[in-house]
Amino acid sequence: MVPLILNIIAINMHKINARTKNGGTKEVAYDYYPDICPVCHTAAEIKRDFAEGYLFPHEEENFHHYLQIIYRCPRLSCGTHFIVHYEAPKNYERFAAPYHDYFHQKRIFPKIPEKLKIPERVSAISTRFVDIVNQANAAEAHSLYDVAGMAYRKALEFLIKDYCINLNQSEEKVIRSIPLMQCISKYVSDGNLKECAKRAAWLGNDETHYEKIWTDHDIEDLKVLIRLTQNWIDNELLTAQYIKEMDSKKQN
Repeated sequence: MVPLILNIIAINMHKINARTKNGGTKEVAYDYYPDICPVCHTAAEIKRDFAEGYLFPHEEENFHHYLQIIYRCPRLSCGTHFIVHYEAPKNYERFAAPYHDYFHQKRIFPKIPEKLKIPERVSAISTRFVDIVNQANAAEAHSLYDVAGMAYRKALEFLIKDYCINLNQSEEKVIRSIPLMQCISKYVSDGNLKECAKRAAWLGNDETHYEKIWTDHDIEDLKVLIRLTQNWIDNELLTAQYIKEMDSKKQN
């Protein structure tokens, strides 16, 4: 099995003279050279701004030491420096040179996630949904999965309630105060929207409770259901717009 692993490693190998903790240098290899800026999200020929990596002792059980390399986005409109953090398995010594000093990319910082694409009609009726769902996305991008799950659940509630208030303005006070599932059952009439919103709420509740009910579904499914919910809302709003704009009486 070892030769197979080494062949896979050899596909992506970059080298750098890394500074060790005692001030010396050592040539090591790493698997990831960025080609997209994590801040402006533009594909570019990323510059390795400092040609030295830095080796530090690592106390975690699964890793022996790690490597950090500083890169820079070459675009004049960005120019951001960022760090890519690499780690080597604790048992890396079992590999023969040059693989015994081989580092795998683990994380990048700073890393600013791209804004999610929300339909304009949905954004117009629920600006808070847009804010919160992007906060959830940012938390997830930084591996704060428990925080992200709760934030996605909150975003869903703002989306549904703002949508229902948009259609039932005289009942805004009631809609604001009732539980989300009750709001969906009472004020959402479209079948596809209602079923997607219900399931999104089920998974969203799982993200806030001690014990999960839907153990075969996770945050990825919640995100899909939120997208479906927002898209069904957008379809309904767009349909209403064309019905209003195009009066059947004008048809010959």
